[in-house]
Amino acid sequence: MIGVIGIVGNLLTVWVNNKKRETVDLQIPKLAFFKVMKEIMQRFQPDFRVQSLVVDALREAAEVYLTETI
Repeated sequence: MIGVIGIVGNLLTVWVNNKKRETVDLQIPKLAFFKVMKEIMQRFQPDFRVQSLVVDALREAAEVYLTETI
């Protein structure tokens, strides 16, 4: 699992990369990522709600993590 420091580092990397370029073209589709995230969250708390900004941040962090890992 990624620790809090790793997530913050990944988000900082995304922010720096976003500053370098105007547009962000993420490879993970938003709806597909949301469905997977919702399925995982429902295992822990069925009535959990998430703001759209949180989904976007987690999606970007996941993409950075996968890009660095693979």
